[in-house]
Amino acid sequence: MKPRIQLLVPALLGVALAACVELTGQRISLRFDPAKDEIQILFCHDGIHESPPSRNEDGPKQIAEFVENGDVLFLDWPGSIQMKDIRERADDSSAPPALRALCAAVSSSVRSTAVGRYRDPDGRVGAAQLLVISRAREFIAKSNAAISEAILQASTSSDPVWTLTLKRMEEGAKQGRAWLSLEGHSIRFAFPAHSAEWARNKATYVKAILDGWQEAKEGNSNDNRPSFFMQLLALSPLSIDEGAEGVSIRLGDPKRPIAMRFAMRDVYNPKLESSVAAAVPVDLDDALATRLLGAEEGMAGAGVEAIAKWGLEEDSVRALLKRAAGADAASREASIAALRRIAEAWNRDGSLPRAPGPMDSADRYLDAWREWYRGVVAFPTGE
Repeated sequence: MKPRIQLLVPALLGVALAACVELTGQRISLRFDPAKDEIQILFCHDGIHESPPSRNEDGPKQIAEFVENGDVLFLDWPGSIQMKDIRERADDSSAPPALRALCAAVSSSVRSTAVGRYRDPDGRVGAAQLLVISRAREFIAKSNAAISEAILQASTSSDPVWTLTLKRMEEGAKQGRAWLSLEGHSIRFAFPAHSAEWARNKATYVKAILDGWQEAKEGNSNDNRPSFFMQLLALSPLSIDEGAEGVSIRLGDPKRPIAMRFAMRDVYNPKLESSVAAAVPVDLDDALATRLLGAEEGMAGAGVEAIAKWGLEEDSVRALLKRAAGADAASREASIAALRRIAEAWNRDGSLPRAPGPMDSADRYLDAWREWYRGVVAFPTGE
């Protein structure tokens, strides 16, 4: 598959160089609803800001088009998936059949909603996005077919260090192997691998990561792969099952929604705040706080309901902190009471960092929650 990867790199670099938008971090939660046959994914794009001026000044345009077109963003702007390109590929008669079928499934099954914008305790603007994939089982099946198609089109001799594994993968592709599968709220990726080849290459990769980490610590490299590798390994639950026949990687807990947090950079500037407000006019924290403090279920919209029911706890905390900062004494007391309930559930589950306990000062209590928020969005790799 190496030649295909080499062709892809210039395209990715082009996107990266053209991108004017960066994030300080991203938080993702995923849930599978078997009754509806839906995959639901919440994206929280933290600290949306303008990238260095040396790139260009199209950030406001990129944000507006991203929301209008229902695009998807994984981790950072170079990881954006543009729905316009997907639809064009679905209509491209020269594209491989299984890939066209997958792109058609994406076009018809995937819908994106901008839930709302927010400010974290340090004043940085972010935005939440809800992605819903309907007919999820069919979507996974077409994804598997497209993966098999790509493997069969690649030369098994194109990467000598993976020759034996690629041959096994080619046989799996011929047999219509299921590479991806859903297990409750978790996702499993399984592939046949030659055990000795896998062990050798895994060791080589880990050594390269550790060497890069040391170079970065010594100031001789700006390679961010070691940091990302650590964040990936720290995701929990993450399981890797290795055997004589292959490797299986499962991300998530089948019994509860996946929670993933990626802290990416500390820099931030406010240059795109007005663009985010124009593209995403809903104040998420106001809507979420109203829902958490007793509004009728279903009145706030699907995105807010998702955050309230199975989203990441820090978003509810942030909304309650904002409501508690208001002048209304009753809302302040109700918000603090709701925060205490969140703390009890969070600490009872043994989650980290520990949520604040009771304090004699409401202001100190709210400040402790703000510090907790900073810690949890960087967890588990942040200090």
